Amino acid sequence: MRVLGTRSNRPKSREGRPIYYDIGVAAPAVLLAGLAIISFGLRRRASLARIGCELAFLGYLVGVASVTVFPIITEPGFIGQMRQANRIVDGINLVPLGGLDLREGGSIIDRQMLLNVVMGVPFGVGLPFLGSTSARRVVVLGIVFAMSIELAQLAIDLVYQFAYRTVDVNDVVANVIGVTLGVGLFRLIRVVYGRLGLDEKDVGRYIDAVMSRPSVSV
Repeated sequence: MRVLGTRSNRPKSREGRPIYYDIGVAAPAVLLAGLAIISFGLRRRASLARIGCELAFLGYLVGVASVTVFPIITEPGFIGQMRQANRIVDGINLVPLGGLDLREGGSIIDRQMLLNVVMGVPFGVGLPFLGSTSARRVVVLGIVFAMSIELAQLAIDLVYQFAYRTVDVNDVVANVIGVTLGVGLFRLIRVVYGRLGLDEKDVGRYIDAVMSRPSVSV
């Protein structure tokens, strides 16, 4: 998604109000979430590695929100113009492969779809570091995660009353493909870890337990 401006040069309306708010507006909530993770982790005597993994996953979720939910437009004139220019239904696609260039010489994999695949990979890699789980469960949670993103974007469209965000089943498919690739990458990392003969003296007790855990399977 194209960045509309940095905090220092963020455009203003004629009345001096910001035209949009980026992810920075959520900084207090993110900070509180991070402090809660640290506090809860220390109370249950979790290792620093476990807390670090949870904070890293929180950072990933914030990154996802920054490109799927933000920026939030607040300029009334722009919103009014967009309401006249398009309808909510114009941004909804519920047909798999719909909207993709399938003509001769066209490609099923466009830039947006590739980015959605990439966005799902950290979910598949990172979730096993948060607790014992199976590959199938990670993929199922990935489907729920991908659908939640699209529902959040639909909710934004309903609030704006125009198609500010696209709600596309292809995005869900691409995200889930990314999650599945992430699961495969995690399993590959475990194989390499075992081949190298590493143990807790090399990576710490928690990471070694994750890498040696037999329950991350189909």
